[in-house]
Amino acid sequence: MARNNRPQPNWVALGLSAIAGLGHLVIGRPRRGLLLFVGASACWNLALVSWLAPVDPLGSWTLRVGIGVGGTLSLFALIDVFRLGVYARLPHVVERREERLKEAVAFYLRRDFRAARKLLDGLLDVDPADPVVRLYLASLERRAGSPERAVHHARKALAAAPHHPFQPEIERELHLARSAR
Repeated sequence: MARNNRPQPNWVALGLSAIAGLGHLVIGRPRRGLLLFVGASACWNLALVSWLAPVDPLGSWTLRVGIGVGGTLSLFALIDVFRLGVYARLPHVVERREERLKEAVAFYLRRDFRAARKLLDGLLDVDPADPVVRLYLASLERRAGSPERAVHHARKALAAAPHHPFQPEIERELHLARSAR
């Protein structure tokens, strides 16, 4: 991949993630961002209402639960945006990812599916919605004899990037995995 085509770390998204979910909208994860925003907002509103007008039997507990869950969701949003929008786009992480992908493809071509799966699963830890890694995992699972997992990975790849240049290959892999069932 050319150096100027690499995605740059998105520091704006990290700043916006102080409000749970907004950073996810900036980095292109709208579903997760909306769920985090709604969940954290509901918890903070619960805490605010229970602080302003406490009800006798549950007043202090609803305040604690609202603050605890709202704070946890907000912290998760901040960490997740850092992991997906900043850390995964740092130049040394992108280079390491490309090296691991090349190693995984080499293992895949040598039909060492266990080693390839291990490397590809590690790449999914960095970016769970990477369509190229999901495409390789779908093909690997189909060739290893588990078409159910191949369909799972192909569907995830298609959902992650509906307009990706590899979309015809992803659809082909999905069709092959379904026919292998």
